[in-house]
Amino acid sequence: MLRYIRTAIPGTDYTLALTFTDGVEAVVDFKSVIHAGGVFQRLEDPVFFATVSVSKDGRCIVWPGEIDFCADALWLQGEKPEPEPSQAVLP
Repeated sequence: MLRYIRTAIPGTDYTLALTFTDGVEAVVDFKSVIHAGGVFQRLEDPVFFATVSVSKDGRCIVWPGEIDFCADALWLQGEKPEPEPSQAVLP
């Protein structure tokens, strides 16, 4: 199943709050990616990190300079809230 991102909201602690088109909400922490360095080092600048956007087709998040992460990987990596326990009464 392909995942699609509806919104990406940057946090002040190098996290992104993502909402997927299937209604799933997840928080992805980018600190380890930033600390790995390389092309992702630019994300350490909070002003630059906040420029994140969702691609036109919703299949990835993007930053200027061709930095992107695919929706499927983000969906798997993201911390998702636990579903509410069922209120069903067992017989």
